[in-house]
Amino acid sequence: IREKRNKADEIVKLENDINTLKGEFNKKLSEPKTPYSEIREVLMELTESLFDDRVGIFEIELNGNGNPEFKLYYQKVSDGQITAEDKGSTYQELLVACFCISIAIYYSKNSFYKFLFQDGIIDGGDNRKKVKFIRLVKKVSEKYDLQYVTTAIEHEVQASDVKKELKDVNILAELNDSSDEKGTLYGFSF
Repeated sequence: IREKRNKADEIVKLENDINTLKGEFNKKLSEPKTPYSEIREVLMELTESLFDDRVGIFEIELNGNGNPEFKLYYQKVSDGQITAEDKGSTYQELLVACFCISIAIYYSKNSFYKFLFQDGIIDGGDNRKKVKFIRLVKKVSEKYDLQYVTTAIEHEVQASDVKKELKDVNILAELNDSSDEKGTLYGFSF
């Protein structure tokens, strides 16, 4: 009888623990998301669409002066391992670009700037990643009413699959060093 009573007490304790955990879980679900968690979620979605079995992760820490420092890295989805891909300049640039786009997406629901400029994001690297990134930017720009502008060196976008993604409607200006100055950004040289 004593053994049965002990087992019954254990069952009651476990049921109480389960109910407590359910309550905590439901409370967490009902809490509003923080900007940090929402931006992090979007970053993970964006990077996973560019890289198979990888997501981008960011952390914010305060440095010795009390200023925020952002740490960005890739993590494998399958096993949670941190990769070294963020150490390469091309993948690091794509990670930073996705981070900036994530912030723009988060603030796009507010009356906030909806313009993002990043220099040379598709310069260098694998053409397949360029194509995926261009498609991602087009999709995100349309969905969130964002204007995204980047620069590219001509030889970096000459591959047929990349060129196909960059239709004339996507090209705002083609700059060159001609003597007539028609290829300059503002119509004159400095």
